[in-house]
This record gives sequence, structure tokens and C-alpha cells, in this order.
Amino acid sequence: MCVLNHRGRQSLGNSLSPAHLDTYRSSVMKRRGDCVTLDDVKQVAVSLLQENYSLPIPLCFLDVLKSKELDDVLATLLLYLSCFFEHKSLENKPKHLMTLDLIPQHQLKAEPLAKKEIAKRKLAVCYFTLVMHLEIEQHQHRPYHKGQMSSNSTEWLLHASLYSFFCYVAWVTFGRKDLRDIQDEVGRLLYSDTFNTAVGNRTDGDSELTSTVSNGSLKMGDADPKEIKCSGTFKQRMPQRRLTLNNILNQRSPLMVTLFPTPKERSSYLFLGIQAKRQSSLQAEHCDTEALTEQLNQQLARARFGILGKSWRQFSCDALIPYKEQKINGNAAEDEAHEPGSG
Repeated sequence: MCVLNHRGRQSLGNSLSPAHLDTYRSSVMKRRGDCVTLDDVKQVAVSLLQENYSLPIPLCFLDVLKSKELDDVLATLLLYLSCFFEHKSLENKPKHLMTLDLIPQHQLKAEPLAKKEIAKRKLAVCYFTLVMHLEIEQHQHRPYHKGQMSSNSTEWLLHASLYSFFCYVAWVTFGRKDLRDIQDEVGRLLYSDTFNTAVGNRTDGDSELTSTVSNGSLKMGDADPKEIKCSGTFKQRMPQRRLTLNNILNQRSPLMVTLFPTPKERSSYLFLGIQAKRQSSLQAEHCDTEALTEQLNQQLARARFGILGKSWRQFSCDALIPYKEQKINGNAAEDEAHEPGSG
């Protein structure tokens, strides 16, 4: 990330200054409507990125921020995460609350899983459309000068910024809840197993950096301050079993597998166990994929995920925090201040 300039000092090259991002946020605030839109959530996510992100943000991030391709990725990502949370809530539901009949139970589980797969295909198409757009833009730019970041460093920083930005957009949209689940799932989708934060969380166990949410803001657990600045996202993790270089090079992200499956991945049902084959056959029998695709298309066209489409009067202007939560948190803070010995 750092290169030496002609004086032998470290330089981060061209990166976005806070003034650039403030200008973008103010332009969005000026054209605000009556309801919360994706642009409103984006400017709040930019604010969170400024507060909690310590890596340099490349200048090209601002152009990506205003592109239609990014809006398509964010819309399909929110669609996928809504299906993801629906499926997760069903998986976490106690068995005694579900129907005892075997067929309806599988049908109940099959539809959310099928919707997740359909939404993941839509996200893969939009995401790699954005990636191709970035590649074209990069080739049109002038070659970097001495003392500036190389194209590989700029690309790495851009994708790192986009990952955090995706997580913040989803977190704000879904009411500032389940941040860790959002980070793990977005990381699982975008990266292969070697660079996957979700796999790292499983291998690290309790030693992993934990984050909590209080009053709509981020709070990190006990950890090294340097890890807190980077949000623990790109911390180096060693897997339990060391993989060969060939295996690492051939690993692909779930989005890449969804868009370009190998013959083995396309026929993965041949390599499943007997019980898994029964479940997949039951899911295939009880899912009308055409109807589910049409349902997701209509949901994507409406774009009513989380707080999107709700009235601005329900939220604070700067952070999109519901006034009810602010009032509850404010009363709790007053109660703590009046406790004996709190002074």
C-alpha cells in the first residue's frame, strides 16, 4: 500500500480526502425526498466509512459510488440478504414450533433456500458487471507516475473499501442489526475460502475480534487498537490445515462459482450423501422456481428492504437512526447518570 517517493518518504498516493466525501454527502442531502432512498443510505454508509475505516480510499471510489452498476449491486445484495435472514430465522426456529408433517416441513424450508440461490445468481451477474466496468475504467486511465500507488494496490484498496461499504449499507438498511452476520455473509460471497472472513471466524473461535452495536454506533471488544482501526476485516488468519499453493490458486468465491460453475460444481448432486440427495430432491419437488423468480423480481423492482421507502420523519437526518431507539437509548443513559456513584 505504501511506496517511497523521490525523497525516500512513504507516500499513500492519490486517495480520497474527507472533503471529497463530505461534498458527495452534502449533494445527496440537498436532493432528499420524503422517503428514505438508496442514495440516503449510501451517504450514511460513506459517513461510517469515514469514521471507522483507516485504510486509504482511492480516488476511483468516488466514481464507483456514483455509478449505476454499484446501485444494481447494492439492490441485489439487499435482496439476497433479505432472503438470507429469512432462511436463517427459519433455521433457528425451534423444531417443536414447526409442523410435524415431513413434507410441509421440507416445503417450508425449501422455498427460502431456493430464493437465496436465485437472489445469489442475480447478485453474481450485477457484481461481475461492476467488476468489468471497473476494469474498463482502469484501462482508460493514464498509467501511474513514480511515487503513486500501482494499479494492483489501487485495485486492492478499492475492493477493500467496497467490502466495508457493502457491509455498512446493509447494516444501516436493516436497522443497524446483525452486523457480524452481514460481514461474514458478504465476505463469504465475495472471497474464496483462503480470504474468507467467515472461515476465519470459525477457525479463530473466541479469540476473534467481536463487535457490538450500541445507540446505532460501532463498539469493538477487547482487541489490539490496530485491529480495531481496520475493523478486524482483513486480519491475517491461518487455516487449521495448510493448503497447497495449487489448491489456493484454484479456489473461487461463491459468486464466481454461481456464475461460472465447473462441470463438477454443476453436477454437485452426484457427490452428495444419501440424506443430502433426499433433501435436495424434496426441495426440487416443492419449489416453483419460475414463480419464486417472478416474486423476487417484483421485490427488487419495489426496492422496499428494511428502512427503504419509509418516511424520513421516523429517522434522524444524519445517521438514519429511528427516533424511538434514540429516545430509549437516551433514557437509559439518563438512568445510568442518576445511579448512586455514577458521578
